[in-house]
Amino acid sequence: MKRILASALMVTISLPTFASVQQQVVIVENNETMNSFALNSQVMKTIYRTETVQSICYRQEVTGYRRVCENNFNFNRILAINESDKGVGPHPPPGPHPTDPGSTPKPEPRPSPRPPEPRPDPRPTPRPDPRPDPRPYPRPDPRPDPRPYPRPRPPVCYNEPIYTTVAYSCLETISIPVQVIDHKTTANINAKVSAAPITKPQTGNCGINFNLDGDNLGITNTCVDYLAIANKTVEENRDVKNYNFAIKLYDAETIFAPLAGKLQEMHLEGAELVVKTGNLNTATNFSLKLFVQRKRILRSDLILIDRVLTAKDYSFQAIDSRTGYLRVNLEKIIGNFDSGKKHIIKFNLDVNLESGALLNGGIIPNLHQEADITIN
Repeated sequence: MKRILASALMVTISLPTFASVQQQVVIVENNETMNSFALNSQVMKTIYRTETVQSICYRQEVTGYRRVCENNFNFNRILAINESDKGVGPHPPPGPHPTDPGSTPKPEPRPSPRPPEPRPDPRPTPRPDPRPDPRPYPRPDPRPDPRPYPRPRPPVCYNEPIYTTVAYSCLETISIPVQVIDHKTTANINAKVSAAPITKPQTGNCGINFNLDGDNLGITNTCVDYLAIANKTVEENRDVKNYNFAIKLYDAETIFAPLAGKLQEMHLEGAELVVKTGNLNTATNFSLKLFVQRKRILRSDLILIDRVLTAKDYSFQAIDSRTGYLRVNLEKIIGNFDSGKKHIIKFNLDVNLESGALLNGGIIPNLHQEADITIN
């Protein structure tokens, strides 16, 4: 076990930071409520304290030697010499040569008593060598060595050290992470929450959850039957923030009712366009857009309508409490609509929400739907 001998404090800031969390739940009631409260939190950071501790270190020590000999030590292999490449040296053949140093010089001829008569020289020009050199080049070795070259060497021996790992006492410097407070935060909250919708009164114990995590304030609607939309203002004073919230609750089933039909079964009945939608009798937060284009061969295509429909442009026939058929008289809103010719018809349905931050933590449906058909 390590024993602390001495310690020296050295602080370095690490990247990860942590925070304490505080939360408050505002219960939704059937009447409007005004709630004021404060949430406190703190942001933590990691520093490292350096300490010197007793530890065990290891080193390699020589404890002896052993004799190692390399058998079949081939010098040719070390020098990368091929024995078949061995050549012969420029050695002369046996016996002296007349021109070799130390040979008996040829006697000089005695001079004639009188100079000979000049005669024409019958020899060709240039004159050939009077005595060709009979020795070949390269000259063969007069004493060939039958043994390989270089000659085999005896085995090479040497002393190889033997190492052993030895433990010894030493001092080691380590870094210990420590959590300390970086700064504290405060959120003063004033929250105005509307009454639960009349179409679906509050019968349970759900509410709006306010969560302060360090510098971040989170708000979540825990009531699955309600759609909560919030508008806020913030005033900051260093680590203190003042929030004012206005939260409005809606019946989620009524808000998303127009999307239940998914714009299915779109077709023409004469000059009347029919498409299946959700219940449009109880909702007012939706818009319908119709696009009709006449396709022509010899002339450019003609757009007959491309606009948002009003309540007078269509009628709704309920199938059950959730779905129904939307009917649009194309002859009425376009005029002279010929269903026997080629047309492209597109229909869009959009559900509109009020401005503000959506507090629902769950997944909400796609607020845009579209469908199209081509008739000949």
